Amino acid sequence: REAKLEDQLRGALRRRQMSPRTEETYVQWYRRYVRHFGRRHPREMGAEQITEFDSHASSGVSRPAGFASLSLSRA
Repeated sequence: REAKLEDQLRGALRRRQMSPRTEETYVQWYRRYVRHFGRRHPREMGAEQITEFDSHASSGVSRPAGFASLSLSRA
């Protein structure tokens, strides 16, 4: 059975030796991203949705510098 996407994200961040606080920040942004699109699987979305979410999220909220590139690397 394939691991949940969130667990895969956590695993990738741990392999990159991210701090626990950074890992939690990335996971929170991942959750916001999925909720923003009605819980659709990110595999069903593309660059258009990433751009839309980035525009939506940039309304006064800070996010990790590499979040967009991490997202695009899986698109």
